[in-house]
Amino acid sequence: MLRKTKAIYRFLRARFNRSLGAFVMVLAGISYLAGWITGIQSFVLICVGFALILYRKRNPETEEERSPDRAEPEPRIVAQNPNYALIQLWAEKLHDEGIPTEIRDEFMGSILSQPGRNYSEIKLLVPARFEKRARDILQN
Repeated sequence: MLRKTKAIYRFLRARFNRSLGAFVMVLAGISYLAGWITGIQSFVLICVGFALILYRKRNPETEEERSPDRAEPEPRIVAQNPNYALIQLWAEKLHDEGIPTEIRDEFMGSILSQPGRNYSEIKLLVPARFEKRARDILQN
């Protein structure tokens, strides 16, 4: 029991927002028990304290990892067909092989930007690193 208490104490002291959240929660509980505030007010303060404990500041190093510069390249088209059922079958076949897929039906985009093309073209896309393997699977 003493170890758990010390671990919780260390966790709360590690960051200011956690300490402040715990303080608000304890203050709300004591104030309710002393009769200074009502149940709703105490509940709201406890929720605010809990939110303070859970709050995390954004880390600039982590933000760099999520920046568009380091994002995966755009998915590649491995198949196009107007038959949606056939695209679904191909997508399931690739899923069975462990390749993530995305199906795009760009009906309006093809009408507005490229007249004269097949308007019901449906595309099967895979991440760039799986493109060669997906093409080999679909050709067999």
